[in-house]
Amino acid sequence: MLRRSTDEDISDEECEKIINPFYENYNDFAIAYAMPEVIAYYLANSFYRNAM
Repeated sequence: MLRRSTDEDISDEECEKIINPFYENYNDFAIAYAMPEVIAYYLANSFYRNAM
């Protein structure tokens, strides 16, 4: 993990405090916005190619 200007190591608590919310936001974004587009593309493409 990168920090702006410090020579200290990052503690486990700091890492969990910063990284976990990022991963939760990323998962929420992927499920809410990216996955519906991927699923729609997959269904449309397989229907168009008679693969369903």
